[in-house]
Amino acid sequence: MTKPMRDFVLETFMSKWEFTARYNMTASDAESMRLPELLAMASDEDRADFENLSLGYTETFGARCSGRKLREPMTRFSRKT
Repeated sequence: MTKPMRDFVLETFMSKWEFTARYNMTASDAESMRLPELLAMASDEDRADFENLSLGYTETFGARCSGRKLREPMTRFSRKT
C-alpha cells in the first residue's frame, strides 16, 4: 500500500487566496485574455505573422536549417553572457 502524499503547501495556499486577494503579487502565469483582445494589440505585421503561423509539429534536429545556421548565432549569444 502506498503512503498518501502530503498537500503541496504552496498550492494549498494559492488555492485559498489566489482569487480572493485584492492584489495578487505572486502570480507566475499571465492574465488570461481572449485571442481577439491579444491580436487587437498587435501591429499589422505581427497580426499577419500570427495568421500565417502553423501550429503543427515541426521537424527536429535542425532538419529545416543546417545545424551551423542555428549554432553560430547561439554561440555568439552565449559568449556575450
